[in-house]
Amino acid sequence: GYLADRAPLRVAVLLHDVRRDPREDELDLLAWLGEQGVPVLVAVTKCDKLGSSRRAARVREIAAALGLPDHAVVPTSATKGAGIPDLWRALDAALGDRR
Repeated sequence: GYLADRAPLRVAVLLHDVRRDPREDELDLLAWLGEQGVPVLVAVTKCDKLGSSRRAARVREIAAALGLPDHAVVPTSATKGAGIPDLWRALDAALGDRR
């Protein structure tokens, strides 16, 4: 498949809408990436749709459902630009010496 036949991936970013729960296919993808040794970040999108306390709780729920540490799940909003610098920092950290 597309991912398996590519040159080694250095990091994968899964985009996930804050308003929905993770699906089985996303869990399968994360498991496969883990087996391949590919670090994963999740950019939780559309976070401007929720208030700040609900947003923080929802991001923690998504991280738990995906089995990822909190630092691998970054709340973002393309509309407001919120979280984009945090996502870049998380990408830099995930890449480490993989550059």
